[in-house]
Amino acid sequence: MSLSRTASLVERKRLMRALIKTRLSAIPLAVLEEQSRHIASHLLESKCFKESKSISCFLSMAGEVNSWGIGLAILEAGKQLFVPKIIKGKNSHIEMLRVYDKEDLETLPAGVWGIREPDLTWRNGRRASAFDESSSLDLVLLPGIAFDRSMSRIGYGKGYYDRFLTTYHNQPHRAKDIRPQLVALGFDEQVVDAGEIPTEDHDWKLDGIVTSQGFTWPSPDTANTR
Repeated sequence: MSLSRTASLVERKRLMRALIKTRLSAIPLAVLEEQSRHIASHLLESKCFKESKSISCFLSMAGEVNSWGIGLAILEAGKQLFVPKIIKGKNSHIEMLRVYDKEDLETLPAGVWGIREPDLTWRNGRRASAFDESSSLDLVLLPGIAFDRSMSRIGYGKGYYDRFLTTYHNQPHRAKDIRPQLVALGFDEQVVDAGEIPTEDHDWKLDGIVTSQGFTWPSPDTANTR
């Protein structure tokens, strides 16, 4: 489906979200669960996962690729796991906070939208944040509603990930030529043709998308150079 180029960008994004939600609602839960297992397998067997020492992974909610097994696999592989926490306020944003072990992951409380989130403290101490000067992410696993083959992404409309990535990348102590790989996890039905997703200047391009069919990587002319 090609959305009208005459519609406003906001309207095109709204229509794309509605289209993908309708697609997903027609798919049996068992099929989506099977896709999630294949997606996790493809990711965990990939070079980008194996070579990463510090990984940010969203904790899934209903309607998303199940990422819980991935979070556990990150910890079991001896890698550092960071998961998002929504910080509400005048300038709501997400922080990526470290989850230290399996017990810590499995006892995280429910936060905004019922998603499991870490508290700001752990064992009476401050949790490490990806914003800390001593932290450096190698791989960021992103959720979303829709992705296209030119590596564009539509989230839930809050802009949390784009703002996080911009803030993280612009920290004074970050080397500007080094940044984490950005890989989305999506059901097959969430991926549309190249150029179908409307974008804005502040939107970050993905480095790859993992579906049940495997990895989709960008063509040379759409590679993320930011």
